[in-house]
Amino acid sequence: MYHLHKNRSLDNICTSPEWVRQVLATVYLGTKGTTRENLEEGLMLRTVSPMVAVKEFQDFHNKLTEGHVIFSTGSFVFGTEGKSIINGEYLKKTENVFKTVNRKAISLDEKCLCSLKYFIWPKVNHFIHTPRVGPNIEDTKVGVVNTIYFRGYWKYPFETIQYNDQLERNSVLRYMSATGKMAYEYNAKLRALMVSIPFKESDYSMLIIIQAATPKIEEIEVQLKDIDLLRVARDKKKLFELMMPNMKFNFEMDLNDFIYKEMNIQGIFENWRDFSSLSNKKLLVQSITHKTRIVVNPRKMEVASVNVVQFDETPKGAYRNSEYEQRSRIRDAEKVKLNRPFHFAVRNREKIFFVGTIKNFNNII
Repeated sequence: MYHLHKNRSLDNICTSPEWVRQVLATVYLGTKGTTRENLEEGLMLRTVSPMVAVKEFQDFHNKLTEGHVIFSTGSFVFGTEGKSIINGEYLKKTENVFKTVNRKAISLDEKCLCSLKYFIWPKVNHFIHTPRVGPNIEDTKVGVVNTIYFRGYWKYPFETIQYNDQLERNSVLRYMSATGKMAYEYNAKLRALMVSIPFKESDYSMLIIIQAATPKIEEIEVQLKDIDLLRVARDKKKLFELMMPNMKFNFEMDLNDFIYKEMNIQGIFENWRDFSSLSNKKLLVQSITHKTRIVVNPRKMEVASVNVVQFDETPKGAYRNSEYEQRSRIRDAEKVKLNRPFHFAVRNREKIFFVGTIKNFNNII
């Protein structure tokens, strides 16, 4: 999150790093040589056999079920040529590992690609509507897309409340409050309180990280990299009266620069790139884009992400810069008010699915 915020200091963020990693792992299956080695290092696949690490995604997908928490993932690989230029062996691998849906010879334009209902789970299409796509979409020859969708209902339902925000932010902003026993932890290094808000009848939760008094949230963003968000605020519980704002916003980003500079994955952009396991054509990564939509209301949280990797086969040099940029009366309950900047994560005991930061309260409705 720190790297995402460096040039976006006023923006709110919600993203799914694990599913960015997954879409790059899907690309990884189509690489060879130095490009493959560079992806193994950037995606941290070298600690075990790379293919064993990649197949961990498949094992995790098989565990996702519907119930009080609704979870789904989906991915697809598509080609736009009448005669497919995608290698059959690559399609077979992605189907086996990531359960991709493969589409051939689609008539690609922005309207077609943005109609997610043709490719992935309808609930994602209904919720997120359109993904972010790169420029020059008419040149795209091959694409890789993946998505993750989550809907969880609160264990302790919130109630909309009247709250006089002394900071006089956007007057339309609405707050909600809930009371219940929640896991928590005070982190002295961050000078922050961590509270885990549980979802109904599941081990999923929304982890909130809010500093005690320091107004500059940027001060802890670097330190958050050293915090294991899977393990904090798990065991110790107490009664909290939690107040937080309703939220509804989109986060979009072109990922070329981030992947190249921060993840140090350069082999898919440089002249020595090798996608020969994906196609016999000489392919170039045209763009890698990301979009997340989040809605938080008194009943539930709903959040989804879509990543799109677009390839063309026209050599255009090496790496190019992308263009982007019920209210409680229980006296023993500790009151926590999320009326200042805070971090959050959606997790279970195995993975972090989404992370985010709320800085600008005027842009969350």
